[in-house]
Amino acid sequence: MASLDPDSGVPWQRVINRQGKISPRGAGDGALRQRQLLIAEGVEFSDADRISFRRFGWLDPY
Repeated sequence: MASLDPDSGVPWQRVINRQGKISPRGAGDGALRQRQLLIAEGVEFSDADRISFRRFGWLDPY
C-alpha cells in the first residue's frame, strides 16, 4: 500500500489491523492522515484508538 500512486483511487485508508487499529509504517504522517480520512468517512475510534469491526467492518455476504 505504501507504494500506491496517490491518485490510484484505492481506498488504502480502510486497511486496519486485526486489533481494529491503524498500523503505522515508518516515519511520517501516514497514520494521522489515515485516521483523518476514516473519521471523514464517519468511522469512530474508541478511547483505545480502535474501531469496531462489528459496526464498521466489511462482512462478506457469501
